[in-house]
Amino acid sequence: MLEAGISYAAISANNVTLMKKSSNTTISRNYVVMESDAGLLVVTINQHTHLPTYQSLFTTSDYLNDKELLNFLRSVKSGRVILVASYHDASTHLEKSSREILKSMGSWAVPFVNFRDCWVWAWVAGGPTLVEGLVPNMKLMQSLPQSLRITFGLTPSSDERFCPEWPLGELWDKRRVFCDMYDGYGSFCSCKDPFVPMETPKQTTWREDMAILILTATRGHYLYRLLSQVLQQPGVKKWQVLTAVDGKNEEVLRLLDCMGVHYVVHNPEGKKALGISRNLRFGLYAAVQHFNSTDKFIVLEDDLILTPDFYSFMQQTSVILEDEEEEVYAVSGYNHFAYTHTASNVTALRRVSSFPPYGWMTTRAVLKEILPKWLGPNIVNDWDYWLMSELVRGNREVVLPEVPRTIHGGLSGSHFSGYLTQRRFYNKPSSTDPDTIVDVHGARREVYENEILHLLHQAIPLNVTQPYDFPFPKDQGVYIVYILMRNIQDDVAFTIIGDALGTWNQDVCESHFGLWHTSYYNTTLFIMGVPYSRYSRNIWARKYHVFTPTKELNQRKLDNFDDDEFKIDGYNQNDYLKIMNLYDLAN
Repeated sequence: MLEAGISYAAISANNVTLMKKSSNTTISRNYVVMESDAGLLVVTINQHTHLPTYQSLFTTSDYLNDKELLNFLRSVKSGRVILVASYHDASTHLEKSSREILKSMGSWAVPFVNFRDCWVWAWVAGGPTLVEGLVPNMKLMQSLPQSLRITFGLTPSSDERFCPEWPLGELWDKRRVFCDMYDGYGSFCSCKDPFVPMETPKQTTWREDMAILILTATRGHYLYRLLSQVLQQPGVKKWQVLTAVDGKNEEVLRLLDCMGVHYVVHNPEGKKALGISRNLRFGLYAAVQHFNSTDKFIVLEDDLILTPDFYSFMQQTSVILEDEEEEVYAVSGYNHFAYTHTASNVTALRRVSSFPPYGWMTTRAVLKEILPKWLGPNIVNDWDYWLMSELVRGNREVVLPEVPRTIHGGLSGSHFSGYLTQRRFYNKPSSTDPDTIVDVHGARREVYENEILHLLHQAIPLNVTQPYDFPFPKDQGVYIVYILMRNIQDDVAFTIIGDALGTWNQDVCESHFGLWHTSYYNTTLFIMGVPYSRYSRNIWARKYHVFTPTKELNQRKLDNFDDDEFKIDGYNQNDYLKIMNLYDLAN
């Protein structure tokens, strides 16, 4: 049975409620208060056992979750029964492109789903619609629609329950059971073309075998996506991978067993930032002990996507960790400042005073130094910002690429929503050539420092007072913006300039001693904190205008991170005619 409504929605099978959402909040007819969980309940049913193989809520009240829904639906095994029911409202960020894809899967109603309509749909993956219904909210806020309830039966399936094409063996037997119990794993459960990890030859950039630590908890689909990429990186073997699982999630542990990947299970010590920090600490300790003869450790979180040259990038840059251990404590595959208009050189490296984000590498010596200092279980703080503190980092820097080797593939997380993901993590470039050779020599301390000084002496100062209206150059010159920054905490001017440039502006990470070095279209652009940056001590820096923030500019920056695009579309007469099929739609 499928039930959709404003205050209650549920999906049931065999007289058992599999999912439900409810609220006691009074729905007003005079103003809109959106439920944070508004969206679509989704359940998949094994057509042979009639048992659920997946259940989740996709909150289409937030950005990008419609894309997450489509990614899941594309990965559902053929023949599964998919059940959908709307809760409160499913329309807010169910974008037109996503509706078109759902329509191509067989839904007649999805193009018409509007504000607080009640919608249910059941269909066979790769097959026909079983039942679908829509109750329009005809008067928008002046009235509320009746709830929608549809009951239908499931008939036994005559197709093959297990994949007869798969070979025999313990891992394949485990996979058969896994794919009978769970859905959304795409190629892993494909009968015709199942994913098989193949060890690929080492590239010429290979220097040593590195340990790869993966952090996960309950997100099996993300974990599979990452593992399938890790195991296809040239030169990586299964024995190099260790997964730290935060909690005994049966689905995740079964997946790791099926893939034959080593794992350790951590007893959770908290939620969000605290839980992540403690699981990372646990995983690092376990990796140091498990890989007792390995010197380099790569750390990955399960929601990352890797470029084809990720492992090669780590191999090439690992020499810097050896030769400059007093100056560099980590290499990262990510760059917060990389957007399509600010990063294009896949060979270039940056040296920054920062934490190592989203896929990073360090040495055994560094881990032995920092693990005894790790944040205690009673300290709720982000491990990455703690790692960036001078108490831990000292004066050492992180080396990272101009163009990232990792992509943040999670649509939401402990610190951000889908809206902020769209603002922060979309429109980012990535490397696509598995054989890219990076400029390690250019990242050497003396070489890098000389190049910075050379460019600074060429840089043309920009007199910026109104950054949102300022015509920042896009030619091939070298320019600099001086901003007021008294200390590392004095970040308001920087966040305004970053917002105006359309780049990272959430914090002051990834500076080089108070100096940010980036591209802006074809321009080389520096942002220098004055008087904080050690480079601002030169006399020539004092001759030029220093951008000073105002309350008005800071408020504009804050307003840019408010989601004000919510709107309510009403129905017109033709919509009702189309919904009711009262005239030939072809005409």
